[in-house]
Amino acid sequence: MELPIYNTIPQGVPTELLTALGISEVNNSEYNAETKILLLEIQSAELLKNLTPDFDKLKKSHKEINGVIVTALSSKSEFDFESRYFWPWSGTNEDPVTGGTHTFLAKYWAMRLNKTKMNSFQCSERTGFMEVELLDEQKMTIKSKAQIVLKGELKI
Repeated sequence: MELPIYNTIPQGVPTELLTALGISEVNNSEYNAETKILLLEIQSAELLKNLTPDFDKLKKSHKEINGVIVTALSSKSEFDFESRYFWPWSGTNEDPVTGGTHTFLAKYWAMRLNKTKMNSFQCSERTGFMEVELLDEQKMTIKSKAQIVLKGELKI
């Protein structure tokens, strides 16, 4: 899929949000205005994998976002970075694999790793991976394997 690239800007994080996620410290926090998603980079992929958020407290901790993506440098040799996307504000606690957050996550890691082509691992319970590539300043691609879970026909 070809998607747009979005930017992030530095953003403070409420202590209540960190507590609800079970995070005591972040390396960096950013915000993407197009999606209203907060990005938190933490110290390790192991900590990321073991997060057990309190979703009721998480939802109450911030009123102006649609979700929070927590990310870390990958400890797996085949991946560059890992992430988990929590979005109880939008109706589901955690998205198992989401390409939409990569519209800004890919640029975030590209700047840190000095790469335009990377492998991402979403370490949610179901897990998934994506190859992301920044084509230019405005466009990127996401490649992965998908499974059809619903098929239908629309007649107009």
